Amino acid sequence: MNAVKGRHDARWLARRIGLYLIFAVLVVIIFFPFYWIIVTSLKPQTGIYADIRLLPTSVTLENYAYAIAQSNVFQFSLNSIIVSVASMVTTVTLSVMAVYPLVRMQFRGKKLFYGLMASTQVFPMVITILPLYMFFRKLNLYNSFTSLILLYTATGLPTCIVLLMGHFRDVPAELEDAAFIDGCSRLRCLLQIVLPVVTPAVVSGGIYVFLSNWQEYLAASSLIADRNKYTLTLGLTLFKTQHSTNWGALMATSVILAVPAIILFFLIEDYFIDSMAGSIKE
Repeated sequence: MNAVKGRHDARWLARRIGLYLIFAVLVVIIFFPFYWIIVTSLKPQTGIYADIRLLPTSVTLENYAYAIAQSNVFQFSLNSIIVSVASMVTTVTLSVMAVYPLVRMQFRGKKLFYGLMASTQVFPMVITILPLYMFFRKLNLYNSFTSLILLYTATGLPTCIVLLMGHFRDVPAELEDAAFIDGCSRLRCLLQIVLPVVTPAVVSGGIYVFLSNWQEYLAASSLIADRNKYTLTLGLTLFKTQHSTNWGALMATSVILAVPAIILFFLIEDYFIDSMAGSIKE
């Protein structure tokens, strides 16, 4: 009996060790690139190629100073904030207004709407970017923040609706029935009864949309030509010229780009996980 128990414990311990080793390797694979970006951003320009050790021998902030002073990072960051916040607010507002009738009301075309919403996720951005470019040029919206805001709203709307759907279904219909008996309208019921209950999901959905737009590059590079309107991701391209690349400033700007996303993710981590769990119920 003791021998059987010993073999069982040994197998259990071996599986545990193997699982931890796999997790450790995955952590290194995931986080090492970001660690290397940070290390490179702190190296002197002359030491980026010469010093390839994990811990640099000398540390400097000159790359951050150059990125801020010479490459207009503040302006690019402001542009990204304007576009990301505006598209986030628009997407979340439209998503809430769409999810409520989809969950609580029956109407013709409901299944068709689901199908159209799902079909928008089939085609990647790289396929649709040329027609979108021509579309916005026809509307005289090329090289404007409006084009990016409209596009980001259209691409983020289906995902945000899916994230919110499960949470709206979890709100007891009895709460709304009681409000209707008291003479509450649909809109007032949504704003005063349903929305306060699903606020965490709405917040996490909004942050998800914000981060997606904050880090987007393809649409911004296709629809924005004026350097003064560059978003932060487009600003990264300015460090690369025909004959050389300022890797130090490029990595410093990459860190500046990533830090807000990391902070926001950790702030709403619980909300986001809960929101994903609610959407899986669908």
